Amino acid sequence: MTKNKRLLLFLVSVILVIAIIVGCAPTEKRDETPTKDTTPKDTTPEDTTKDRDTTKEEKPDTTTKDTRSEDAKKIADKVEDLEEVDSATCLITDDTAMIGVQFSEQYKGELTDEIKEKVEDVAKETDKDITKVVVTADPDLYKRIETIVKDIAEGKPLTGFKDEIDEILNRIQPK
Repeated sequence: MTKNKRLLLFLVSVILVIAIIVGCAPTEKRDETPTKDTTPKDTTPEDTTKDRDTTKEEKPDTTTKDTRSEDAKKIADKVEDLEEVDSATCLITDDTAMIGVQFSEQYKGELTDEIKEKVEDVAKETDKDITKVVVTADPDLYKRIETIVKDIAEGKPLTGFKDEIDEILNRIQPK
């Protein structure tokens, strides 16, 4: 009987040790970044030396948004330099520039093909990455584009305006 008790005690002990080892072992690695750290990975020295490929992918993403906003501002400023245009606003999404214009007093009225081509040329000359330009003189669409640009400048993400941008694009150039 003592032999059976010892065997039973040994088996129970082995099962408990296995259960403890399995229960305490991590099942999978999760996000290794601390939850309190809010800085992007590409700004810490350890991450830039460890994983250069990830840094290359992340760094342009953070600067592209700022750069694209600056590019949009440059395009709007250059379009405003046109004699026909009183004011302009520009929003860049991917390779598309969406430009709203308000005409100078002497050019009030419909957006002519000539003015539209001038605006497109200015946009493409100012930013070589732009392949598509949509232009509107509609006061409502101008205001909506201007509002989106201001919201993005205040830090709201461009992705939050996807539906509205698609709607504006469809109104300017119906499919």
